[in-house]
Amino acid sequence: MLQRIVDEAQRLLQTDGAHMTLISDDRTYLRPVVVAGTGDEATREWLQVQEFPLHGGMNGLAAGLGRSLWTSDYLTDPRVPHEEDDQFTAARLGLRAMAVAPVRGPENEIAGTLAISWRTTREVSDDEIDLLEVLADQAAIALAAERLDSLRRESEARYRYLVENSPDLVWAIDDEARFTFISDTCERLTGWKPEQLIGGHFGSIVHPSSADVAERDWTADMDEGTHELRGRLNLLHNDGHPVPAEFLARTTVLNGRFTGANGSVRDMTERDRLEVELRHQAGALAAGDERAHLARELHDSVTQALFSMTLITRSIEVLLGRDPAAAAEKIGILRDLQRDALAEMRALIFELRPGSLEQDGLVHALRTHTAAVQGRIGLPILFESDLAERLPIEVEDALYRIAQEALHNVVKHAGARQVHLELRRVEEAVRLAVVDDGAGFDEGAIPAGHLGLAGMRARAEKIGAQLELRSSPGNGTTVAVLASLRPG
Repeated sequence: MLQRIVDEAQRLLQTDGAHMTLISDDRTYLRPVVVAGTGDEATREWLQVQEFPLHGGMNGLAAGLGRSLWTSDYLTDPRVPHEEDDQFTAARLGLRAMAVAPVRGPENEIAGTLAISWRTTREVSDDEIDLLEVLADQAAIALAAERLDSLRRESEARYRYLVENSPDLVWAIDDEARFTFISDTCERLTGWKPEQLIGGHFGSIVHPSSADVAERDWTADMDEGTHELRGRLNLLHNDGHPVPAEFLARTTVLNGRFTGANGSVRDMTERDRLEVELRHQAGALAAGDERAHLARELHDSVTQALFSMTLITRSIEVLLGRDPAAAAEKIGILRDLQRDALAEMRALIFELRPGSLEQDGLVHALRTHTAAVQGRIGLPILFESDLAERLPIEVEDALYRIAQEALHNVVKHAGARQVHLELRRVEEAVRLAVVDDGAGFDEGAIPAGHLGLAGMRARAEKIGAQLELRSSPGNGTTVAVLASLRPG
């Protein structure tokens, strides 16, 4: 485009030569980048390696002053420094009459010049200067477009590199939930080549055990705009076996209509294997009451902290390119989580309860914990309590740990939009309830040896209470405990 503009300047203004310069990065000189009508190829190549100092020569003067200039005779014009090198350049190019217009950048800064020249002396009319300035403006637009295109190509190259080298499967679907893009990681993760899936419904790689994920209308209650979804599912490997995975999706709703989504899927096989091993190891420790208690404490403190840190880390990955300030804030939260996890481990070693529980009581401890979860994860949690008195410390400890585990399960599995945590006095008993509006589950399909639920039941039984669990797919989950306060 720049070459075309310089060629048009020569043709429309009927000149012997034309060229365009760009200013150097240090803004001290101009260098010709596009040339037209300057004789033989050797002269053209020679011109493109010259450096015209700012405020020196017609190009330098026009750039330095920021306005168009012309001369009827370059060789005698007193504004031009007639040094030996300058005179040699003029002679080689056959410069006599000449006109130069500045080319401006996006911020109105000088980006270069557009120059025309004749081999004979002549006057340059106002109309010719006006036309030269119009062409210089077109050159400025073309230059800005070229720079934006270069930035776009660089950005696309970086994005392509990240996608192609990411351990996660990156995907995009259209308004009919059909794949429009799948990264090459798909073949390593599922055995399917991307070209086998492009154009097909995303449900084609969802294992039957996660059919509810493929069949659920995720956008039914969404408002206008972009929304973020997280969850777990099993992918369908091309040999038929399920691949446990965690997904992150950004969906868009415009004018009440789903227009598409994109996101990533992470293989959770190794982490699930490690969790199973952790459960087996924790179970082995539960030979006696004291060991069972230690296993529950280990699950409560370490696993919850690690999962929260995983979520924060994923958020940082998403925010790094889009919002560095928000990413930095998340890093601070991650640092706090690490410090809290270390404190929990120290408490575990010395068999201590959560710091604020024994000193300030159950209500204060639950309020502090729910606020911390809401601040770290962004999940709205409504906490209500009419409990005025303190409970026996063993009851407070059990109820706190049950609430903690229930909230952990909501964050990890439910995909809920909000949670209601309630602590009420019911005659001679106290009732704790954690209610979410998330995905729910089939109570009969809970994996055997699920340490979280087993731990909650064990804590409830230890204080003579019963754990009540109610859930069904699509209808959320309620975890409730009714603990008697009668003596004996």
